[in-house]
Amino acid sequence: MERRARETLVDMTYSYKHLRITGVRRKILTLCAVGIVVVVAGILLQRYTNVPAGYKKIIVQMAGRNIELVLEVANTPQKRQEGLMFRRNLAKNSGMLFIFDADTSNPFWMKNAPLPLDILFIDANATIVDYASMEPCIKDPCPLYASRTPYRYAIEVNEGFIREKQIEIGDTISFF
Repeated sequence: MERRARETLVDMTYSYKHLRITGVRRKILTLCAVGIVVVVAGILLQRYTNVPAGYKKIIVQMAGRNIELVLEVANTPQKRQEGLMFRRNLAKNSGMLFIFDADTSNPFWMKNAPLPLDILFIDANATIVDYASMEPCIKDPCPLYASRTPYRYAIEVNEGFIREKQIEIGDTISFF
């Protein structure tokens, strides 16, 4: 009987230690999981909200991949008229987003814009409906660049962006 009591006591001691160790492991794993969730949430929050005032983050969505851009917003007649005039450089994956109150067919021009640019024309459903490459123009008359389809938004980016990223009519845009 005494032997049986000892075995029971040893079994209970082992079980208690095992439970204690398992409980500690569980707490550590829980803390690690919570930490990972917090880090991932922080990264996503920064990615989608860390944009200066007057700028907007967008994502061009294409078959199987996305391209993130940070764009200066031109949402007033004065800002749209000025556009990227007199800019001598433009950072990679940046540019200007032109926002119109209604669909338009108004052409763009490159008056006093020393940088060659690509332009994307986007409809109210955030679908790319046309695009063009635009050359700098310092003296009148400057050529006009028009969309073949009415558009609600236009995005100007560095020349070669459309070709390099293989953007096509029908690709979509997400605004953040």
